[in-house]
Amino acid sequence: MRTETTDAKGGIAVTLKPTRAVVVKLVFDAKSGYQASSATTTTIVHSVVTAALSKTTVKHHRYVRLTGTVQPPTSGELVYLQDVVKGTWVTMRSKPIDATGGYTFKLRAGTKGSTKSFRVTVVAADGLAAGISPV
Repeated sequence: MRTETTDAKGGIAVTLKPTRAVVVKLVFDAKSGYQASSATTTTIVHSVVTAALSKTTVKHHRYVRLTGTVQPPTSGELVYLQDVVKGTWVTMRSKPIDATGGYTFKLRAGTKGSTKSFRVTVVAADGLAAGISPV
């Protein structure tokens, strides 16, 4: 808990850098002639998921690696590889992250001229909201 002072207009600005979801409560202890007030809100923190392919173009039926990280890492956390199937994201595989939050999936390219979209997700856990990598 800490105490802050309002500016000349009665405003206050507070910068927080939470690593997990936190409940923030602001309290105004009224002085003579003022009304006491308080406000509570929950700050949501999402896992940050990155993903990158080892190659952006691959010959058909060849392999490529999809690597990335989850930050902050949570021991034993699973990442889920998803692919678009008929317009819907579908989980294809999952695996645990390593101690630094890293992961690697080995993917096989499809037929000649085909294009695929992948993303990696993590579920909400340990006070963090779910995270989704860029596509």
